[in-house]
Formats: sequence, C-alpha cells, structure tokens
Amino acid sequence: QAKFDGAEYPVSGSPLAEAIAYTRVNAYRISGTAKKNSSISLKETLVVAPEDDVLTMTYSIYAGDREVANGIAVFENTQS
Repeated sequence: QAKFDGAEYPVSGSPLAEAIAYTRVNAYRISGTAKKNSSISLKETLVVAPEDDVLTMTYSIYAGDREVANGIAVFENTQS
C-alpha cells in the first residue's frame, strides 16, 4: 500500500513496476514514479476536478531512458 510520501513501495503483479513512489502535489494532484530493475519505467500524474467530478490521468512508459508510450485517460463520475 503506497503512501503519498515520496518513498518507494513494492508492487506485485505488474509487468511495468517492482516499486512505486507517490507524492501529493496539492489537494487535487498526485504524481507517481514506478521503477523496474532500478530504472524508471512509468511516470503518471492524476488530477481530480471536483467541480466536474472528473479524474484525469496522464502517463508515460519508459524502456531504459527512452519513452515508448504515453497517454491520457479521463474518468467521469456519471452518478449524481
């Protein structure tokens, strides 16, 4: 169970990561960095917009020092 303290926590069952570290940037944003074999394998940022009930995740996946994929996912709360 990762905390928002910047420390690395173990990850199991993921092909991308063996450890992840999260920090809370502000009340609405967290950033995470995952590592595999001591190299950064994933960087992600999650931002919640409470006025819209929307969570946006941006991410980049790395192989060595090369970014091999990136994307944005938007999640909307449809229950009111």
